[in-house]
Amino acid sequence: MKQLILGSALLFVIFAGIAITGQSFGPPPPPSPQKLVFKNFAVDTITNTEADTILLSSAVSDVQSLYTYSWHVSRTNLSGTTNVALKVEERIPTSGTTGWVTVNKGSGTGATAERLTGTELLGRQQRLILTGSGTQSSSYLVSVCLKLKQ
Repeated sequence: MKQLILGSALLFVIFAGIAITGQSFGPPPPPSPQKLVFKNFAVDTITNTEADTILLSSAVSDVQSLYTYSWHVSRTNLSGTTNVALKVEERIPTSGTTGWVTVNKGSGTGATAERLTGTELLGRQQRLILTGSGTQSSSYLVSVCLKLKQ
């Protein structure tokens, strides 16, 4: 009889301890998306009519969440007259290497900074294309910020 009472009490303590700690035996919940994502890219140089493409991987943002985006480009004149056009393109990542659509454009001459923004980035991959024109040598610094929309 004592063993039955002690056994029952022991089982009660074990199950009460599990209930109090809130442990569950199912799969862990999915991670919540980041509220702010910052990505800086290395300083690079563009000369004359070259074009550089900077890809923002869809892995940087959670494809199931809605983000606003802001690309920041800072140009520095090395020689000649800086003239670099900017273009933001995006596509659905499942479309192979094609399907890029222009969603924003900008341009600037001289050592200037520019910001290209958008209100919705959901499940798409983005890239920034910088295209020089004329006779020039310029360096640029690019960063992007994604903010989760509530």
